[in-house]
Amino acid sequence: MSSVDGSRPPRVRQSARQRDLAARYAPLIHFDHREPFLPLTVGYTIFEADGSSPSFERPIVLRSPSHPPAAFAIEYAIWWDWDIQHLYELEHTWTYVGADSSIVYAEASWHGEYAPAVLADGSVPLVQGHPAVYSQPGKHAF
Repeated sequence: MSSVDGSRPPRVRQSARQRDLAARYAPLIHFDHREPFLPLTVGYTIFEADGSSPSFERPIVLRSPSHPPAAFAIEYAIWWDWDIQHLYELEHTWTYVGADSSIVYAEASWHGEYAPAVLADGSVPLVQGHPAVYSQPGKHAF
């Protein structure tokens, strides 16, 4: 008998393809060298069609006037446990990937808000093919 009563963690069902995509497009998060709190875990969701984020109140839209069209997007939910007088901290990044497998757009969150994680010319800052994201020291905001 299977029940979802919170007594056991959920079993994750993912394919090797999903894990490979999540690793290939994961952001490189830069932390201050004196940052006392680092994330404990990261989850991801791959969107191959428009949909709602499972952990952030917002839609994920693959074709939008605000960014180049994407074949899919990956949401990364980054979790910190109790550390800065919060029960937890959950911030996000989103990587949008075009039909040619290039990263076409990125977004990042801070304290319940989100915005483009792009340079002034609209390009995504990349480090070795991964979106570059900076964490605000002591606050976790991107």
